[in-house]
Amino acid sequence: MLDEMPSGMLGAYTSLSLGVMFIARPFMLKKFVNRSLLIDQAKQQFFIEYIMILLAGCLVLLLNFLLFSVPFVNGVVFFIGFISFGFFIAIDMSLEKERRVIEKAMEDSNVVMVSKQFYPLTRKFFIVALVTTLLVMTIIMLIIGRDMAWLAGMDPAQMNIMMGITTKTIFKEISFVITILLALVINILYSYSKNLKLLFQTETNVLESVTNGDLSTLVPVATNDEFGVIATNTNKMIHGLRDRIRILTRLNIAKEVQKNLLPNNAPNYPQMDISGRSLYCEEVGGDYFDYFKFSENKIGIALTDSAGHGVGAGLHMTTIRAFFRYGVEDYKGPSSLIHSVNKQVTRDSYESGRFTTVFFVEIDLDTCSLTYGVAPCTASGAAGGECYNTFKTTQDAANYTQATKTYRFCDGVPPVGINAIPCVDKVTTAPTKITPGKGLGHRANVSIDFADFPHDDRGIDPYVATRNYDTAIGTFFGKLYARNPYYQGRALRVKSGYVSESGFDEINDFTTKHYVIEKFDRNSKTGKVRIVAKDPLKLADDERSQCPVATSGALSGAISDSATSLSLTAGTGSEYGASGYVRINDE
Repeated sequence: MLDEMPSGMLGAYTSLSLGVMFIARPFMLKKFVNRSLLIDQAKQQFFIEYIMILLAGCLVLLLNFLLFSVPFVNGVVFFIGFISFGFFIAIDMSLEKERRVIEKAMEDSNVVMVSKQFYPLTRKFFIVALVTTLLVMTIIMLIIGRDMAWLAGMDPAQMNIMMGITTKTIFKEISFVITILLALVINILYSYSKNLKLLFQTETNVLESVTNGDLSTLVPVATNDEFGVIATNTNKMIHGLRDRIRILTRLNIAKEVQKNLLPNNAPNYPQMDISGRSLYCEEVGGDYFDYFKFSENKIGIALTDSAGHGVGAGLHMTTIRAFFRYGVEDYKGPSSLIHSVNKQVTRDSYESGRFTTVFFVEIDLDTCSLTYGVAPCTASGAAGGECYNTFKTTQDAANYTQATKTYRFCDGVPPVGINAIPCVDKVTTAPTKITPGKGLGHRANVSIDFADFPHDDRGIDPYVATRNYDTAIGTFFGKLYARNPYYQGRALRVKSGYVSESGFDEINDFTTKHYVIEKFDRNSKTGKVRIVAKDPLKLADDERSQCPVATSGALSGAISDSATSLSLTAGTGSEYGASGYVRINDE
């Protein structure tokens, strides 16, 4: 039995086993610890130390088995001691290694990135606390179990005599073990507190330097836990501040350069008081002014404002300045100068794509062309009680004279020169699907979503000035729907195209698609309005509206901007009349 062995011999075998592991320890650390990543070395140190201590315990049991035929089962209690004390020794050595890693990272300014899969401190504390509790409980249970087995082997008379002594012995043994374990735990806490102090001090020193404007130092990343994550994020912040300062420095240089591009002093003319100054909302901007002295009696003043703000506008401003300076060298008049500058600027800015896509919607609704109370309108009433010039609200239906009023809507900012309401949210279109020789499968349709909005009737109600109620109450589409409920079959047009920043002529080149209104949906709670319309064939009978059977004939003709007709070649048969219309795609 292992308990019957002399303590000196058991101690000698234990020392021998630990000595062998101690000799092998430097080689194991060099191979498995020092060659690993810096932030992983402390973890590797723990595993190597713990494994070697457990191997030393296994070696003691093996020597006892080979030399004294002591079964391995009898050495379980002894091996549990290696498990317990080896755990605390390995943690202490791991913390010491972590402290050296932190110091080395500080010395070498080691900066790495900790991944999102870091190892939390709370998990480390939980594992250490759990293992410590299990080990203490196991050792106490083994002590109590051994002494109880010893008492069980006595006769009743001896047991009564030894009970008091045994109780004191068990208490002393448990107290001794707990004292040793408590000392080991306190040692671990002390070692970890030193590491925490070092980590906090490093982070604080770097942050104080950053506060004082020194961005030359980064936080060394030495652990793969929350401290490593904090250090990584702090370093990202420092890099961001460095980039920001570098950009600001360059922008300040650009600001100084741009300042020198503007005139410092205005020309002196006795009959005029001239001054100019440009204040940018950012470091650089697109505003530019300049003076050009052509003679003692002639001066030119240029004032431009490039679109946008910041660096882009500033670069555009310098380009315009160069073109102006170049143009005045051969000055023939303002018209030729502006033409020259515009030509150069347009050439350089053409590829920038400064165009905006626009949907432009027109809706034709019925209205009365008469004026309320003015012949031939026979309606009469107090001011404020006029109709709204719609058939729904007319007070003289017999003399209602139908006319058309067009309402215009668009998405985004209205095109230059167009009076349109910018309330279109979305336009969804679907083309016509046809089967030759059969009825129409699907007519072309469009769905337009509008955003309703409060409206005071100005520009809509011809008698808004005389109304005796608050015209600001209500929404645009709410009033439109109430006053024009007969919307089905009314014309709707969707225009789409591109509009430049200053162009109006492009509207004439917009693609226009014609529809008739089928449905008008309004949700007063959400403020959303949807108008659904279909192509004009909606007005025709579906069963009679058919697409002609495909013909073997061919169309020939020069299609150009001015072409107004096409001719059919011979042999096409009599499917087509002598005259008519041709449709290409959906145009």
